[in-house]
Amino acid sequence: MDMRAFIPAAFSLVAFSTVSAESLPVYFGTYTGPENSGKGIYRSALDLETGKISAPILAAEARNPSFIEVHPNGKFLYAVSEYGGDGSVSAYIIDTDISRGEAAPRRKGDLKFLNERPSGGAGPCHVSIDHIGKNLLVANYGSGSASVIPIKPDGTLVLGENSILVASEIVQAAPPVVTNASSLEGVKENNKSKAVDTNNRLGDMVTIPAGSFLMGNNGHEGFGGPEEFPQHSVNLPTYQIGKYEVTRGQYRKFIEAGGYQNPSYWSPQGWKWKESDVIDYAGMHGSVTHTVRPNSRDKRNEPEHWAAEQEWTGHGFGHPRFIQTDNHPVVGVTYYEAEAYCKWAGGRLPTEAEWEKAARWDEKKQHANTWPWGDTWDPEKCNNPEDHNPAAGGYKKNQSAPVGSYPDGTSPYGCMDMVGNAYEWVADWHKSYPGSSEPFDHTNAYRCVKGACWDDGPFSVRCAFRGWYLPPSSGGVGPGDSDYIGFRVACLATKMKGR
Repeated sequence: MDMRAFIPAAFSLVAFSTVSAESLPVYFGTYTGPENSGKGIYRSALDLETGKISAPILAAEARNPSFIEVHPNGKFLYAVSEYGGDGSVSAYIIDTDISRGEAAPRRKGDLKFLNERPSGGAGPCHVSIDHIGKNLLVANYGSGSASVIPIKPDGTLVLGENSILVASEIVQAAPPVVTNASSLEGVKENNKSKAVDTNNRLGDMVTIPAGSFLMGNNGHEGFGGPEEFPQHSVNLPTYQIGKYEVTRGQYRKFIEAGGYQNPSYWSPQGWKWKESDVIDYAGMHGSVTHTVRPNSRDKRNEPEHWAAEQEWTGHGFGHPRFIQTDNHPVVGVTYYEAEAYCKWAGGRLPTEAEWEKAARWDEKKQHANTWPWGDTWDPEKCNNPEDHNPAAGGYKKNQSAPVGSYPDGTSPYGCMDMVGNAYEWVADWHKSYPGSSEPFDHTNAYRCVKGACWDDGPFSVRCAFRGWYLPPSSGGVGPGDSDYIGFRVACLATKMKGR
């Protein structure tokens, strides 16, 4: 493989006890994704006499392993996964022997995945291990935090609470450079205000406790396509998710804070889209329309259809013009814009599993509700074409409603508007569940959306329903049809400690 075919992001050397004295294995982390040809962690051999390095071979698939570190005993390797929102650290065991007699024989130096642990912050960029190999330290540049994760004797990372030190604590713990007491108090107050500001950006959050839940369709919902099956158990650590969808008022703060001018909030693919002149009206199932922005001479500084007064003519019974308030969910945003907002706010998009657990799981009954409130359809408990709630325009006047307008449709955990009102981006690529009878994989093509919108009936506004759109799409087939995709924020529970 030509080294120019991928972008190395990190490397590490390791010595096996049985390795030749003339060479050492070398591991490379790479950037992955549709715009990079790297697939994960690669290995090569360094000739110690000539200084030449052999062609790299894929040792393990991983997502953006931008920094890697080998355990002091040489048996394990750890890699951060750097992506939008919170990152993670993965543990691998290094094969030191060539296996024989297996269907897929392992090679010396290959990596076997052990487990994965949240990094405790956004944008993990560095890992190191103490000299006795019991603790891993990870630095997160995106959130300005450091996290310590214990390592078990078998190389796996402990999945309990880890110790997290945020930037403001690091500043306050460092030796002061000012001796004036009033000046020092000012520094502390400034740090405090920054922490409060980050929490304010996240908004009201609901804590979802660790544990398993049932995800997908159990076959008794009366609706559902093959992508919803089979129902399966998913175990999640404690996390937090927005009580409400992100509102226009919240998103305006991101715009006013320069969110569209700061590439650090955007993924590489997102920033490339943001700087382009193209609008993608990309609906479900492959329909795509490309057009040039009418205001292409100006940089993107807001969603393409940001105007508060809207006339949504794309579908349904006909939509009179109405004015969205700051309490309406922001809609017509692409995956890239949702992802950038979440990073600015100090969080990330929820995974599909996190979204679905928050929407439907009744922990007391150990039951996955069809709709957030239960298993019986009630059109007055969410925004849909059949409800009469004047907040959404009333019957046959389809439009979004201010968040929290349907308190009777609250999920068992207390999340509002989990179905109806607006589709919501989640972090996952759209692919079939394990054990599906009709497997598919749209990785690097379609992202999942959940919850359906104000224009959908009981089939789509179920918690198990799965939609999919292209990341640069803000909705359907044209300007009047980009009015129904929004999002909410999630984060690790440790992010919100002290609130």
